[in-house]
Amino acid sequence: MKKLLNLLSVLFIISIGFVNLSAQDELKTDASQKSNEIYKIYTYTVMASNNSTVNKKMPDEVSRALDDIKKDFAYKDYQLLSTQFQLIKESGDVLYRSVLNNLDEVSDKNYPVFGDWSYQGLTENMINGRKQLGFKTFRFNMRFPVKTPTKDDASVVTYDSIGITTRNIDFPVGKSIVIASFPIEISDKTLFFVIRTESVK
Repeated sequence: MKKLLNLLSVLFIISIGFVNLSAQDELKTDASQKSNEIYKIYTYTVMASNNSTVNKKMPDEVSRALDDIKKDFAYKDYQLLSTQFQLIKESGDVLYRSVLNNLDEVSDKNYPVFGDWSYQGLTENMINGRKQLGFKTFRFNMRFPVKTPTKDDASVVTYDSIGITTRNIDFPVGKSIVIASFPIEISDKTLFFVIRTESVK
């Protein structure tokens, strides 16, 4: 009986070793399957309004992306506010923070409006034989000044924030696409975020 128990103990230890080796092999396989490909990520921030301003020429790829959604929005003017470029690999993140211009209704030279957006977790997928990229999360946050009058006819300025979060977005490689809109009700304007990706050769 004692010999049988010893034999079972040895077999149990051996089986644990096989399980550990299998788990390590799976981890190595998962790591090897991760792509080392590098991508260029371009993000264009566009502001739409009904102001009569001089339209500055936009990149053709941004104009084509906006053409797909203009029929759903009654704006006359579209202005490119910023273009941001980033190199990124699978599972990478992007974070951008800046001052938002052209929001005179809610800001002044002493108290600007701040905006930040981020992509988290770049993913790669094959859909119908074509490579698709994606992000697990896209976030945009805007901080704007709020003036509160005081008893002595002065005012105290604090900042409030509004924003959006989108999860699990996919987009084709090499094509510009609008991934989100953000209506700014306090100024009757809307921000559009256009993304374009290219594979680094």
